[in-house]
Amino acid sequence: MNELLDIEFGSGGVYRYSDVPDSAFNGLLSASSKGGYFNEYIRDRFSYEKLE
Repeated sequence: MNELLDIEFGSGGVYRYSDVPDSAFNGLLSASSKGGYFNEYIRDRFSYEKLE
């Protein structure tokens, strides 16, 4: 199932990523480097909108 993923960055920006599969979400949660995982598997792969 694909879901919405809200991420708050250290800079304070909050973004909502759409249609993120469970595998990407679970991978992010279990990654030793959240930023590295995000950059490789989520960033530029899913549509997003800035919330704040």
